[in-house]
Amino acid sequence: MASLAVFTIVLGDLAFSETELKMFDHYAKRVVADLIVCREPQYSIHFQSDGGEAILACAEKLKIGELLSQYERVLYVDADVLISPNAENIFERYVGSASHLRL
Repeated sequence: MASLAVFTIVLGDLAFSETELKMFDHYAKRVVADLIVCREPQYSIHFQSDGGEAILACAEKLKIGELLSQYERVLYVDADVLISPNAENIFERYVGSASHLRL
């Protein structure tokens, strides 16, 4: 079983996300974790709204459960978060038996 993963969801045409993904990649390499980016919906939960049909992106967080069978720890980060180049290693900061933390 691999040790650590950083997971994010980037669905659709989000131009801002490429900058964030470079930051995510840098952070993942620095903390020795795999970066996993969900770019295509795996859980088809569609709904109708006044603007038409949409995909419920939050359902993609269900992937975390799958990842926990492959990784000891998974850090989920929203795609619009900017990770500072000198951000601390969150995996070292929060240790223990908790399977999830909400920051």
